[in-house]
Amino acid sequence: MGAYCAGWNSCDRERHECQFAHEPDDNLFKMASYCRFHLPMGEEGEGGKADWDDTAKKALSEAVRSTINQELQSDNEVSFDGVVVPLGIDLSGEQIPAISFSGAQFYGAVRFVDAEFSGTAYFKEAQFSGITLFGGAQFLSDAYFTEAQFFGITNFVGANFSGSATFNETQFYASADFSWAEFSDTADFFKAQFFSSKHPKRGSAYFRETQFSGN
Repeated sequence: MGAYCAGWNSCDRERHECQFAHEPDDNLFKMASYCRFHLPMGEEGEGGKADWDDTAKKALSEAVRSTINQELQSDNEVSFDGVVVPLGIDLSGEQIPAISFSGAQFYGAVRFVDAEFSGTAYFKEAQFSGITLFGGAQFLSDAYFTEAQFFGITNFVGANFSGSATFNETQFYASADFSWAEFSDTADFFKAQFFSSKHPKRGSAYFRETQFSGN
């Protein structure tokens, strides 16, 4: 764990410590120090990632990708809990080991098109601000999107869930498309919301020819 990085807060305001022991904590934001992964976005002029140029933002996305590739041969779960990704990320077609993006914040487009998740995938309380694409993704183990928030168009078209898929209390603020997706195990959408009073005309969900063969 990082010795000085302020870490990150979950939705219930619980403080979580930084897991990146090797990262310097020289990013100052609102009187607290952060590593580059947990530094908040903030507003321009506050010292957060909103002040970064595109080169720095792209470098962080590349650091996420390279870490995943390094851990492919490991049995360890890769933790990006609480990470703030400021310029989107494209992991289309990648092989992804057991991974956790719980509490992560994604700004910009997020692409996991045709990605293969070989282990459990955690996106609990993750926030997706832009378009989010999981089309054709293969989840070979359990996938958790509990209390995640999708603020842009969300696409799971043709995704395959071999393990349980949990979308408890997940919120979709724009259209969400699960057409031709396959759920081979339990699919749990308890209290999931596909529209809100903020965007009453935009929220919609599509499940054309979606297959549910689990319990």
